[in-house]
Amino acid sequence: MPALKEWQQRPLKNICPVMRMVAVHYKITEAGRYIGKAIYTLSGLIPEEKKELPGL
Repeated sequence: MPALKEWQQRPLKNICPVMRMVAVHYKITEAGRYIGKAIYTLSGLIPEEKKELPGL
């Protein structure tokens, strides 16, 4: 998990003119019941690069 911690704490670019948030919904079993959960992905387009993934 150290690599994940490092990725989460990295500095982000100052300019990100286009941002997009997408949610993937799924069902899991918790305490014997099915409940809905979602993973949100935030991505951005940066002029010098193709894409940046600020967070999950």
